[in-house]
Amino acid sequence: MKKHVSLRVLALLLAAALLPLVCGAAADGPQSADLFVEQISGVDGDFMRGADVSSLLANLRAGAVYYDFDGEPLGQGVDDQGPALMALMAECGFNWIRLRVWNDPYDADGHGYGGGDNDLQAAKTMGLWATQAGMRVLIDFHYSDFWADPGKQLVPKAWADLDIDAKAEALSAFTADSLRTLLDAGVDVGMVQVGNETNGYMCGEKDWANITKLMDAGCQAVRSVDSDILVALHFANPETEDRYASYARTLADAGIDYDVFASSFYPDASGLDEKNNTDNLAAVLQLVADNYGKKVLAVETSWQWNVYPGYEPGAGSAYTGDIQGQADELVDVVKAVKSVGEAGLGVFYWEPAWTPVRSADAFTGQERDAVYSAGWASPYADEYEPGIDWGTTGWADKGMFDHEGHPLDTLRIFQYMQTGAVTERTISRLAPVELTCAVGGEAPALPETVTAQYNDRTREDIPVQWTDADKVDASTAGVYTVHGTAGGMAATATVKVERTSLLVNPGFEDEAMDMYAISDPAQAGRTTDDPYSGSYSLHFWSQDPVEFTAEQTVTLEPGSYVFTFQAQGGDVGGEAETFAYVRLGDETLTDDFALTGWMNWDAPEIAFTVDETAQVAVGVSVKAAPGAWGTMDDFSLGLR
Repeated sequence: MKKHVSLRVLALLLAAALLPLVCGAAADGPQSADLFVEQISGVDGDFMRGADVSSLLANLRAGAVYYDFDGEPLGQGVDDQGPALMALMAECGFNWIRLRVWNDPYDADGHGYGGGDNDLQAAKTMGLWATQAGMRVLIDFHYSDFWADPGKQLVPKAWADLDIDAKAEALSAFTADSLRTLLDAGVDVGMVQVGNETNGYMCGEKDWANITKLMDAGCQAVRSVDSDILVALHFANPETEDRYASYARTLADAGIDYDVFASSFYPDASGLDEKNNTDNLAAVLQLVADNYGKKVLAVETSWQWNVYPGYEPGAGSAYTGDIQGQADELVDVVKAVKSVGEAGLGVFYWEPAWTPVRSADAFTGQERDAVYSAGWASPYADEYEPGIDWGTTGWADKGMFDHEGHPLDTLRIFQYMQTGAVTERTISRLAPVELTCAVGGEAPALPETVTAQYNDRTREDIPVQWTDADKVDASTAGVYTVHGTAGGMAATATVKVERTSLLVNPGFEDEAMDMYAISDPAQAGRTTDDPYSGSYSLHFWSQDPVEFTAEQTVTLEPGSYVFTFQAQGGDVGGEAETFAYVRLGDETLTDDFALTGWMNWDAPEIAFTVDETAQVAVGVSVKAAPGAWGTMDDFSLGLR
């Protein structure tokens, strides 16, 4: 079997080598596919067509099996499947692979923290597979023992007691030594990231003077090993106003010697943030390229091919929750980067091969992930990041393989961009109808047509038949779903019968926040993080224990009222206290709510009566463990 698999890998590598010839021959017309894909000029050659596959080794060790497009397994075992999968990706048009590196993702007994246990040895193994397949490698140093992102940048255990100068020396040595190890092993490292999503926080440091000292140490370490390797600095949330301009200016003022300003880009599934789109991404990257002379790169992006409960793309989403939506998203990101001109280096898709492992052993999902670290986190990570949610990957619905390891047609996306691709034109989705009215008013009339979006990204209004329009009761506050059919598909209309909110700035859309009394503004404030609706929310996160209240005081006339809001979050710990409250004179009414995970919204509700004109304070109280995070939005206070 070993010999047979080696021949398979050689065949895949040969196909990858011939890909430019194949694409050139097909340039006269688009390929027949399962997708519509726009042909984009200049996505061949040196344009970076990348993917982060850092979880691959752990997945294979846990028993994952991957298949080719004919349904045949890519060999047997880690040593066969790993190289064969890299060769398949090269055949499909990928030319770069990104691999994260954590310092020491293990506890004292050698148990892995999960997420792939991406130490240097794992990067070397997968880096060699990529190099053998003819792809270059981007090494992503997190400078942490586990996940580093805008919400957390935990210092490696070995550096925890170091002052900033000693930490910079340790970071420099770790970078240089790791890079030499990879190069000596034969890994074709073409770019190095000094930090991962370092939004004002890196390796335990929050002060920019210290952050830039660490960045400078890492950049200089790469230069000292090989001056031809590109050096990238990586940031996230391009939708935040002036964020990237501020970062680029800070780096320039500090004299940091780097080549590439790299960005993550993850569209909001709700589609309600006017800045979280590829037009804005292009604009902020263009600013960095023009004003600071840097190359730019979209180093992380993804979109879901499968809709799972609680994460259906909203009515305002630019993309559908299927392989066509996944393809459309990636096409838009590539076009955004290409629009910057020669400074736009390319795009990397995040974790296309991270599948939910279906191994043959007797372990359940969580047990398997604890042993093999194939899930997002293992229980052993709790010692390093207390309260972390652990278990299987949540990325299986955003990869480019199905849950059983068979490739989706989006794995060929970079190949299709060079030729174009077409398929049968069908309706992808019907735009939901959303109507509102006030309590006691007249129920709104339902439309006679709905907008159909087709898989070629065109739209048409088509007739609709509603079946239960009489269910809307405008005399009572609530949300009513009316069903219908259009174009052979199910249509829905959501009618919200709303109370008029008596609060000022209830959705935090206005910049002024003086109407709210927030006990600890360092822990909670108005941000663009995870709003329930609109573009802003009240968001909290702290590396320290979380404890704050946020309230607004209003004067109410006699009557019966209801106070409510939407809340989501996680990592609150076992002793958390989270509740809504209404304070009326000496009496305080409360209603608990739960923070059980990202976008798992809970809505506390307090009904109360005011007998005479009085001042009433309504608000939220959160007491939780270090590292807890969450969002409150759409505060509502109205008559019952």
